[in-house]
Amino acid sequence: TVIGEKYPIKKGEDRISVLIPQLHRDKDAWGDNVEEFQPERFEELDKVPHHAYKPFGNGQRACIGMQFALHEATLVMGMLLQHFELIDYQNYQLDVKQTLTLKPGDFKIRILPRKQTISHPTVLAPTEDKLKNDEIKQHVQKTPSIIG
Repeated sequence: TVIGEKYPIKKGEDRISVLIPQLHRDKDAWGDNVEEFQPERFEELDKVPHHAYKPFGNGQRACIGMQFALHEATLVMGMLLQHFELIDYQNYQLDVKQTLTLKPGDFKIRILPRKQTISHPTVLAPTEDKLKNDEIKQHVQKTPSIIG
């Protein structure tokens, strides 16, 4: 096998490693402003260069937690936006820190709770100080156990 019409690869002798951080910074794929944080690049997924972004790898060695991670991130983001208003600092300049994952360095954000509206009546459980001991026993639910 010859890669790029230049590099012969011998079966059983040679190994290939893909440098994912470099792949994600390929100027041929992303343009000269590759180091700029531009999430808009992913607004139209069909325009994202093929094989230019592999945060979870692919093929038989792909991360098995990819779908779970994406669903979990979507759920967390929705819950955060539902309950809090996020206010960023306007003069922040992106500084990417590389650890196990990529993240913004020294990024600070203000979080304010949103005003909560209740669309259903509130039902409060009885508290211990309002009940006598024998009344508490009546409110305790016992769950059957298959262990015994």
